[in-house]
Formats: sequence, structure tokens, C-alpha cells
Amino acid sequence: MKLGLTPCTWQLQSAHNQLENKDVFTISPTGSGKTLTFWIPLLFNNGGITIIITPLNILSEKNRDEANAYGFPALDICAETATDEAFKDIEKLKYRVLVVSPERVLQDARFKKLWKCRTFTDNLFSIAFDEGHCISEWGKDFRPLYSELGNLRWYLPAHVRFHAVSATMPPHILLDVQSKLRIRSYNLAKVVRSNDRANIHFMVQEMKYPRNTYYDLGRILPLKEGTPPEKFMLFVNARDQAEAVCNSLCKDLPAHLRHNIGEIWGICCTDAAGMGLDLRDVRLVIQWGYIDSLCILMQRLGRAARDHALTALAVYFVEPLYFDTYSGKRKRPELDEGQHRTKKKKVTNVDAESTVVRDEENSQCRTDGGTLNGGDNDGRTDGVSMVVDQRNRHTIPEVAGTSTPMRILPVNADSDVIERAAMVSHICCDVCNKMELHSRLFPLQQITSTRAKPKYKIKPYKMTDTERRLQQELIKWRDSKIIEEDLDADDFFGPQMIMSNKILNRIVDLAHYHKILSTTSLFEQTSWCYSSEYGQSVLDIILTCIPLPIVQPPAPPAVIIPPPLGLSSSTNQQPTASTSATNGVMLPSKRSRKCRACGSTDHIGTHCSLCPLSYHTHCSSQRPTNFVQDIFPSPASQDLI
Repeated sequence: MKLGLTPCTWQLQSAHNQLENKDVFTISPTGSGKTLTFWIPLLFNNGGITIIITPLNILSEKNRDEANAYGFPALDICAETATDEAFKDIEKLKYRVLVVSPERVLQDARFKKLWKCRTFTDNLFSIAFDEGHCISEWGKDFRPLYSELGNLRWYLPAHVRFHAVSATMPPHILLDVQSKLRIRSYNLAKVVRSNDRANIHFMVQEMKYPRNTYYDLGRILPLKEGTPPEKFMLFVNARDQAEAVCNSLCKDLPAHLRHNIGEIWGICCTDAAGMGLDLRDVRLVIQWGYIDSLCILMQRLGRAARDHALTALAVYFVEPLYFDTYSGKRKRPELDEGQHRTKKKKVTNVDAESTVVRDEENSQCRTDGGTLNGGDNDGRTDGVSMVVDQRNRHTIPEVAGTSTPMRILPVNADSDVIERAAMVSHICCDVCNKMELHSRLFPLQQITSTRAKPKYKIKPYKMTDTERRLQQELIKWRDSKIIEEDLDADDFFGPQMIMSNKILNRIVDLAHYHKILSTTSLFEQTSWCYSSEYGQSVLDIILTCIPLPIVQPPAPPAVIIPPPLGLSSSTNQQPTASTSATNGVMLPSKRSRKCRACGSTDHIGTHCSLCPLSYHTHCSSQRPTNFVQDIFPSPASQDLI
């Protein structure tokens, strides 16, 4: 039997280690052909059986079809195929490849019976774990049974070995997987390749608008023009976000393309689609929103350009919160029970020698050697090679938080890996060549605010017969519409589809405070989807039951006429409310002001020229010699007079 393929050196190394009865970790980039390491040993193990444990059903189907295509009878054990007859065929060695989920292999009682079948276990060659990083990433809380796969050691004979493959398994993940699978170091072989993808250009962009508006996608996906973009995959962190962003992109399309079913331009998905789809011509991958796992990030961005003859762009849109330029308040991450916050340790610079291959035209940084830990790699720790900019060639800064262009390679990397790292025809990332990649972005569009108006907060009130009557009238109207729309067959969902009880009660509350004056205000205050269609009918019912109050026009402001000036002190006429009127409006009386010296109302000061007691009323020529005595004569002079 032949596969008709020419394997690479690392694929042969992985198969050779498996045939030598060793536990194997195979780490290689996405799309590099890791599944071929499942099939090569089957050519040389004398009819041995391999069980492949996969995290997704779509991966199970893919591995089953690929094994059958290469001539290995395979069975995907799922809810439809996990029958008693299928397990009898397995005991009779009818299949050489079994694909199953971790939950089924641990919980199905028929597997425990299968482990006791001597005929089957003697021919069992290995247990392979596709996407092996899920044992550590998902086994904590998402799918806890992943962390219990090491219990298979107690059911299987000693000759059955474990084989874990992944594209993202850094040292701490590898050690965790090794511990959970109970793999001993002395019998472990590692085939480690760099997950660097030289044909993918990476770009990190800060979101300029809120994440749930998806406005920033217009900078990389100009769908409003109706021109098909490059085939893309857009990754989000939750399924409901995938539906929301898909609806948002559909709204950006021209009206004549929104409901067309034909060519697929791209997909919006989560990890489930990312690990299961094998699309080789994806030219654009977008990660929407920050993600705290570098392994998951590389898995998603690695979906691009699986055909190595192509080049692709990977764009990582991140919220402003995670940038150094963010000036707002950051929320401290929550700690698990029993954990304590520790101070960050200062990281000192480490001197290391490295040979840098630099392209001056494109400002790319590559390396062909050197280790971060001085080249010490005795199997206990995994060293890495590092590249630094020519300006800092002899100093390796802290990796986190630096903008220095660098490329990390494993220690003792293969010649083909070093050759790819030294290529000068690729753009690399937006740090090495910022202008080249940013030229692919479209200008940031000014988006008008679409924030809804605030809804009226209902204050507590006591419902009267008027509100109860309106409530009954709305229920009668709703029942009539149910019959018209032929929805009366369902006693519960029928009424709720026209107008839910929650919306009906809110309409009654708003009508009590007279807050529904038009169909527009009805939609703004209730968000009822049928406001434009049935809003006028509901508005007529409201006005019939609770009419708007009659508003009296406000009275014109009172005009106050000041008292006439120049009246003599003898008349001293005072304006009164009965005698002062302007245009029929009664004016209030105003208290007149008097002079404090003479008591007259036609002036208000002793320094005024009208006051007879004022000094200014007598000129200097007519003023007597003793002016004060003339005005205020002494008692002696009065007696003489």
C-alpha cells in the first residue's frame, strides 16, 4: 500500500519515533500536514489500529474521510454510528482507524468492555490526540473530561503509546499536556517545528469605535461598494458575536446583494469552524477583539494561506484598553479562590549572540541562529532562538511590551526553517514594514451616532379603571390580529409573536403618563417591531381610552406701568389696582417712593433740585449770610419774630 505522497523529514521523524514505541509530540504549523503522521505508521505496524481523539465532529469526519481515501478502513464513532453492531465489528478488527470524542471514549461503557477484549488491545498501536493543546486549554473548565484522558493509561496495555499533535504547544502547554497524559520524559520524543508562517503578514489595529458596532471592519472590508473582497475568515470569541457581526456585514452590502445566495465571500466563525475547515485559498483572516491565549490566536490567524504558494494578511483588531496609549481606568483581573496578587519581577537584559539577516529595503529582521538561554538545551527546558533589530543586536530586551522587531525560532531549528526565516521577499508584519501593510487599509469613515433616545422610566402609580380598560382593549385587538394572521393555533406563542405581555404592559404605563404621542415615540419607548405596521391602530385605542388632557393657553404676563413723574406733593396721587389698567388687565399697585427730607413723591433725594430743603435750590447770590439759620431759625430768633 502506498499513499502517493512524498513526506517531509519531520513527518518521517515523527513516524519513526512512533514505530520505535515512544510517546511522541509533533508540533508543526497549521496546514503543514500533521495528519500525515497518523497514516505513515499504519503502513509498517502489521495491521495495527489507531484511535484518534478529536475535539470537533467536523474534524472527526475529516480524519475518517482522509483515512478511507488512503485505504485504511475508518469509523467515526458518534451518536449515529455508536451502535452495538459497530462495536462488534471493532472487536472483529474490521477497522484500522477509530475517530472518537474524549467524552465518548471515557464515558461510553462499551469502550470499557472494549479495553477488556484481548484481541483488540493486542492489535491497538497508538492513541493519537488531534489538536493536543485542547487537553490543556479546554480541560480546565470548558470540557473537563479532556484533563482526564490520562486515565486511559490504566486501561491499556504497556505497548500502546500516545501521540499528540498541535500547531501551538509552547513549553508550558507541552508540560501540562505531558503531565495530564502521564507521559514519562525518558520515553518521550519531540518533533518541534516553528509555527512561523512566512507567507502570512500580521497587522495589529486599535479599534476606533466601540466593539459591538463593528464600524472598524469597514477599514478592511469595503462591502458598501458591492465589490467582492478577498476570501476571508472573521473570528470572534462567542457564537452570538458571530451572528451579530454577520448581520452587520450584510447591512453594509448594497440592497440588491443582501439576499443573494451564491458565491461565498467569507465566513464569520469561532474556533469550531477554524479547526474544522480546510480552506486553502483564504487571503484574509481577521480576529475581532482581544483574546488572552496566544495559542488560540495563532490557531485562528494560521487559517490563512494554507496553500504555501499564496500570501495572506492577518489583522488583529484590539480594544483601546489593551494599548499602552490608553489613558482610561483598567479593570484588574479577578483572581481565583486562594490566589494572591504578586509583584512583577524585573526582567534583566540577557546578552546573547545572534546572526541577523536583514533586508535594508524592507526593514525585515531574520535570524539563523542564537539562543535566548545561551544554547543550553539538555531536554529539561526548551530554548528558543531570537532576533533583535540591528540597533540592539547585542541586547535582547524583554519580549512583552516591546516594539523591537524580532522573530523567535526553536533551538537547533531545521535548515528549511532557517531558510524560510531568512527570506527577504515577504513583508513580515506592521512593525517591520508599517507603510506597506497600512496601505491596504481604507480610510476611517465618519460614522454618525445611532444611539437610541433614553426611555422613560415609569414611576410607581396606582392603576385605575381607565388603565384596566386600555389593557383589555389592547388584548382584544391583539386577539383579533392573531386570527387575521392565522396564528391562533398556538395559544402561547401566537399572542407573543404579535405583541408580548411585557410590551403591552409598558404601553399601558406610558399611556398613563401620556408619553405615546405618535408611532415614532411608540417605537422609541417600547422597541416594538410592529410599530410602523400596527402603531396607528394602537395609538387610536390609547387616545380612545386615555385622551390627552386639554391644555389651557398660558395667561399673558402682567404689564406694570410705573407711576407718572412730576406730580406735586400737594396732589400726591397714588395709582391703585382699580384705576390702573392696560388692555383690560388689572395691574397691581406699587408703593411710591418719597423723599426722606420733605416727604414729596415727585423726587427721592435731598440733593435733588426739586427738593425745597436741598442746598442746590438756592444759588450763591440769593443765599443769605446765614443760610442755615434761615432754614432752621434758633429759638431766640423765633421769639423776636
